[in-house]
Parts: sequence; structure tokens; C-alpha cells
Amino acid sequence: MAPLNVLMVGTGEYTTGFVGGGMSGSDKKVGVVGLTLFDLRRRGKVGKLSMVGTSGNKFPAIRDHLHKNITQAYNGLDTSFASFPADDKRDPDAYKAAIDALSPGDAITIFTPDTTHYPIALYAIERKIHVLVTKPAVQLLDHHQKLLEAAKKNGVFVFVEHHKRFDPAYADARFRAQKLGDFNYFYSYMSQPKSQLETFKAWAGKDSDISYYLNSHHIDINESMVPDFKPVRVTASGAKGIATDLGCVDKTEDTITLLVDWVKKTDPSKRATGVYTASWTAPQKAGVHSNQYFHYMAAKGEVRVNQAKRGYDVTEDEAGLVWFNPFYMKYAPDEEGNFNGQTGYGYISFEKFVDAVTALKEGRVTLDDLDKRGLPTLKNTIATGAILEAGRRSLDEQRPIDIVEENDVWSLKLQMWLDDRHVFYSHYFSGAKHLAEQVHRGLLQARDGFVEPHEARQGVLDILDMNRARDIALERESARLNAEAAFLTQSLVHQSVPPHTEDDVVAVLQNACDQTWSGSEEDEEEQEE
Repeated sequence: MAPLNVLMVGTGEYTTGFVGGGMSGSDKKVGVVGLTLFDLRRRGKVGKLSMVGTSGNKFPAIRDHLHKNITQAYNGLDTSFASFPADDKRDPDAYKAAIDALSPGDAITIFTPDTTHYPIALYAIERKIHVLVTKPAVQLLDHHQKLLEAAKKNGVFVFVEHHKRFDPAYADARFRAQKLGDFNYFYSYMSQPKSQLETFKAWAGKDSDISYYLNSHHIDINESMVPDFKPVRVTASGAKGIATDLGCVDKTEDTITLLVDWVKKTDPSKRATGVYTASWTAPQKAGVHSNQYFHYMAAKGEVRVNQAKRGYDVTEDEAGLVWFNPFYMKYAPDEEGNFNGQTGYGYISFEKFVDAVTALKEGRVTLDDLDKRGLPTLKNTIATGAILEAGRRSLDEQRPIDIVEENDVWSLKLQMWLDDRHVFYSHYFSGAKHLAEQVHRGLLQARDGFVEPHEARQGVLDILDMNRARDIALERESARLNAEAAFLTQSLVHQSVPPHTEDDVVAVLQNACDQTWSGSEEDEEEQEE
């Protein structure tokens, strides 16, 4: 079988190492995606390569950058690729033409702003193209599940590039953690220096946040460690001030912490706590590009991993003391001058994807087999997606968000303090109370002759419209109610408080109106005539 053809979607730092017209100043000076795929092509695992962005005029400079810093650095490693759009064109939808140029069974990698992942991935999946997408796969849980369904329907493999799963220390820790009994506590921290905000300023705080960007790593690690637990509630907190002073939009958080409640699937009385913190406002000269560590505690032991400082540091007059991470991407060539980073977990992540797609195409595995291997597939990362969106909603709505999973269908709900009916009404129905007051006022106005009966009746019916009731509730509770239109009805049903449906609510109140006006029906009919 011919090697896998791959389209690289996105031309930025992670793909090429090219940022703002030149080489990135981060630890990804020559990128990861392009370099890895160029080497996999040299090894015969990948065939034709192509790349797509939105501005074709970048490609001449990108080709020069790759030739100078990869071809000349690694014994003539071929960095050629077809590009979309043309060098003199700009086209935000160029990915469609690039994907259309592929054949079913080919593959794409997606390293673009978070908001674009879903449409690009779906477009590829529907054309039977396999997909590797950077984390987070998507920003919305609903989109995650739609991609999962589309992938099953079209028989394609979707791999979320959670490369920390292949970090040797993290992988070993995950293996050992699963032997320590029930999950009890997880704490993680990951940060990058303020300089990254210059790279990410185009989307930071606008299209995504630091939690989607960095918390996604450790949440996925935690999810992969505890397959017998599931998240049920997320409460988020964010710090602000540094990023905005550096020119980011007003709503850009500096640091985001997610507090997550987990329960055991077979015994909900067993609960665990996850705390995940991410920041992109670490000091400029912190000595590491990514500070990263976690602490996992279970019933029979605990695991601590600190991957920021790995016992390897270099001190320079200008840069000062710096800790390097060759376990991620090893850029030093071998004794023959060839690229020698095949053992880096950044490289391994892509090779796992390529090998899985090749095995799938050759009929050696099924999609179910790949899920069972514990790879970061859509199915194996759905809890991470739920936590990340719940965290964003918790920040925006300033309240906890519940995660509900029933029969493999996941959804996000408003946290409900429903054990006490008085608390229920106090917290969630001040809007409904205002509604009742308006109904009562309308009835009194009709009784006392301040308005005509038919006008009062119509006014009351307008008030009873459930959308109006929901709007009032949302306004009165300061956005602390679920944005779903069915929230009031669902809550009543959940509490078994009659009436049980929206129609019942309207019918009961309308009947009350009819009884009030039963003595003036003739007057009302005359007015209608």
C-alpha cells in the first residue's frame, strides 16, 4: 500500500516555526508538525505532503525558512510541499480546496485557532479523510459528539494531539496510578511565559483561553488515568490584569483554575477532586518554556511528576539559566547529520496517528480497536472536552456547571440546588415570582375597571408566554439560569412539582384567568365584536 498522503492545515508556529515574518522565539524554532512529517516521508511512512493557510503570500518566506533551518541543518532533508492558496491569493476557505485535492483515505493535521477546528474537521471527515487535530479538539461538547458520530459514519480515524500522553514520565505515571486504587485527588499546574501572548495575541481572549490551551493537557492525562470515574461538576475561577496590560482584549484571563468534581461510575458515593491551573503570564525568564507538574493521589498511594526541570540546564550570558526538554523534541542531529528526534514524544504522537491510519486502511485494526488502545481518540477525550467547555461557561456565567452523561450521551446543565424546594424557588424563580405578580396586577386592573377585560386578558396571556417568563427569570437571576428554553419545565419535572409541563403551566394559569372573568364573559365577547 502506498504511504499516507497528508495535508497540513495551518502555517503557524507549531507547524513551521515561522511567526511574524521570521523564526519563532520559543522552543519550537523550526516547528513540530512539518519537521516530523518531512522525516516520516524520508522514512517511507508518509507520501505526498501539502500545506494550507489563509494567505498564500507567506509561503515563499516559509519555504526559505524551512530550507535554511531544516534542509540545510539535517543532511538535505526534503521540505517540499504543495501549497494552498496560490502565493498571490488570500482565501479563508482555502482549506476546502486543499482537502478536495486529497483522496478518501488520506489525512490532514489541524493546527489552527480553536474556533476553526470543527468546520475544518467536519469538512474532512465527510470526505472520508482521516484527521489529527490539536487540542482542544473543539470548544463545544456538542461539536465533539457530532464529530464522533460523523467519524463513525464515514469510517475515519480522528486523533486528538494530546502529546503529553506519550511523555515517558507521564505515561509511566499513568500506568502506576491505575494500580493505586480509587482516584481521590489530582492537582496540576502548567504555564508559559508572557512572551507567548505576543504570538497568541490574535486569538487570546477572543477565540480561546489559556484553559483550552494548557489545562487541556493535564485534564486529558487525568481522564486517561481514571477510566472508571467521570466528571460531574465544574467551577472555574480566573485572574486578570497582566494580559490586558500587554495589549490583549479586556476579557483575556491571565490564569484559569478549574475545580472539578468526579464520581466513580459504579459507585457515586466515591468522589474525587481535580484542580487544574494554567497560565500564560509566567515570568519572561522563568528558565523553562512550559512549567508543568501534577500530583495524583489515590486510595493506596500517590504520584508526583515535575516535568519543568529535567536535570538538564544550559546557562548563557544573554539568556541566563534555561532548562531544556529533549524528551519532547530532540533537534540535535545524529552522527550522520540526519534528524534524530524520533524518540521525542512530540514526534511519537504524529507517528502513532500515521501508523494507526495505515493499519486501519490495511484492515489490520478497526476504529473500536484503536479506541481500546487508549489513544487520544474522540471517544477517549470526551470528558476532557466536557470539562473545558463547562469551565468556560462557568467563567462566563459565574456559576458552577454540571456535566451529565447518560447512555454515552454527554451534556452540560446548570448546577441545581434542588434538595430543598424553598431553596429551589428562592434561587431560580424570582423571575417566576415577578411573572405571577404581573398576572395578579392585570387581574386586579380588570376587576377595578382600569383596563378593558379583553385588554387585560390579552396582557395576561402575553405575560404567560414561556419565553417571556424565561427572559424575566434570566434577567432577575443575573444570568445564573440555564440558557436553555426548557430549563423551567425541566426543573419542575425534576422536582415533581405540579404542573409538570410547559403546557400545564399555561393551562393552569389560563384556567385561573377564565374563572376570574367567568362573570363578565358577555362583556368580553361584546368587546371582541
